[in-house]
Amino acid sequence: MRYMFSHKHFTLTQLKVLFEEKRIILGMSRLIRSLFNRILVVLLMSFILTSCAGLGDYSIDLPGNLQVDRINGENIVISLIDDASGSGTTIVPAKVAEVGWNKKYIIVRQTDQKEGFWVVKVDTAKAIGPLDHKNFLKKKKELNIPSEVELKSLDYYTKEM
Repeated sequence: MRYMFSHKHFTLTQLKVLFEEKRIILGMSRLIRSLFNRILVVLLMSFILTSCAGLGDYSIDLPGNLQVDRINGENIVISLIDDASGSGTTIVPAKVAEVGWNKKYIIVRQTDQKEGFWVVKVDTAKAIGPLDHKNFLKKKKELNIPSEVELKSLDYYTKEM
């Protein structure tokens, strides 16, 4: 017995084979669509998460209109903030890793290509540095910076935020 399907004649066996092939193709189509949807979700989530630039950025207020500014993971500086415009002038360049301060001085450990230390006078916003560790300790003694003023990781200050 022959069946007519789309102006062609097929036997029952041929029709079964055609429908089986169609079912396989539809199954593959669903699988491809499912994979495509999963890939799309992963790409969208990746885009959303990476477009949150600035999410981990912060500022830590220091005495004398000075602050630690984290612009991104590699660009952490100490800036003097202008009251009128709110913009900042970099006093200690990147990458600031540790700070400590009292009313008169801010001490800084910087890690860029190599380690450097800075001393910033709060009243003038004048930075002395970069200094090696030996000269930093000498400068602290010369300026009578008390031992209570210790360098602490920036994480120590940001935990309080």
